[in-house]
Amino acid sequence: MIELKNLRAGYDKEEKLHPISLSFEEGKVTTIIGPNGCGKSTLLKAASRLIKPMGGQVLLNGQDILKIPRKTFAKQVSILPQVRTVPNITVEGLVMHGRFPHLGYSRRYSKKDKEIAQYAMEQTGIAQFAYKNLLELSGGERQKVYIAMVIAQDTQVVFLDEPTTYLDIKHQFEVMALVHKLNQMGKTVVMVLHDLDLALTQSGHIVLMEEGNLAMQGTPMQLYQSGEIARVFGVQVHLVQAGADKNAHFVFDTL
Repeated sequence: MIELKNLRAGYDKEEKLHPISLSFEEGKVTTIIGPNGCGKSTLLKAASRLIKPMGGQVLLNGQDILKIPRKTFAKQVSILPQVRTVPNITVEGLVMHGRFPHLGYSRRYSKKDKEIAQYAMEQTGIAQFAYKNLLELSGGERQKVYIAMVIAQDTQVVFLDEPTTYLDIKHQFEVMALVHKLNQMGKTVVMVLHDLDLALTQSGHIVLMEEGNLAMQGTPMQLYQSGEIARVFGVQVHLVQAGADKNAHFVFDTL
């Protein structure tokens, strides 16, 4: 389990994340939401060790993550950042990068590493692109490749920063299906989403942030009923039940 204790973080001595304490429950999909600039990505980066906290602690199964050797940490926690360069590499080559933390001193891939990478490509539906250059793929296809790399890394905790950004609706739902596949594999998934409807309909737990602070956390229904989402975002939120299976979705209007 990942636990934040009075965590503070930011950039160039400017604090963006004020003392915040919360935990991400093991085996659940948790989504962090909030207005632009509220500290969502900063929280994710500090929790995944991409940036060093200004104060407080991040604990992984009770141990301070800064005291865990980097290679050991990379076997337990993976992160897919929002902003990435697109390397000149084959799909298979990038997916194999997920195996780096598991390599021995020889730094050579074993038969098992290759089998895991192949499995990851099959699970994400990109096996047919294995020998294609990543630069040749669409944005949605690339995102599947990055998620395949995360599957190949085989960590217990997965952080995803805006995994559906810039994708059309079809690819958004395909990526969310892969997120749930990660969760079905027994992984704890923590992600940042800007799409409120996706966040509320695709998550088991929601963390709502406001100006670097924790405004509220709970189930999607608890946040909806509290009125906190409406207050923080300055919108009206309507719950809509549609179809014979009564699937719910949310509609947002300006105040």
